[in-house]
Amino acid sequence: MNIAARLGLQVDETAGQVAVITGAGQGIGREAALALSGLGAKVVVADINAEAGAETVRQIQATGGTAAFVRTDVSREADVARLAMWTLADFGPAHILINAANDSPELACRMLAAGMQLRHQGTVINIGRDDTFSECLAAELAPKGICVVTLNA
Repeated sequence: MNIAARLGLQVDETAGQVAVITGAGQGIGREAALALSGLGAKVVVADINAEAGAETVRQIQATGGTAAFVRTDVSREADVARLAMWTLADFGPAHILINAANDSPELACRMLAAGMQLRHQGTVINIGRDDTFSECLAAELAPKGICVVTLNA
């Protein structure tokens, strides 16, 4: 089963939305980026590895999708702040955040979910993360209209 099906995402829900994916330079992060682009999302590829991130963008653009790369070390607050500001300025507010990077998702969740909270709508997917973190985040963000789930790779 592909990643989009595992997440329950469909074209009518995803087309035109902005998806930020950390760790999108390879593995399940790249798979998620390609799947969301195939569903019509504009994809922000965030990864610490510039070559891998650029390759993901190239693959998305080769199929007619819209994507851009922002070099991001998700453990550095300045990098995640730059990612959030770039996303908002160039693609618009994030609708979907997928944390596939190996590092902690806390900074990305805090900075990118802020726009989701204003709209009372969004989805945060933590891949292979501590269920306790996702459960706490879900309890905090659910009243604000944001769905938080954990997907174990």
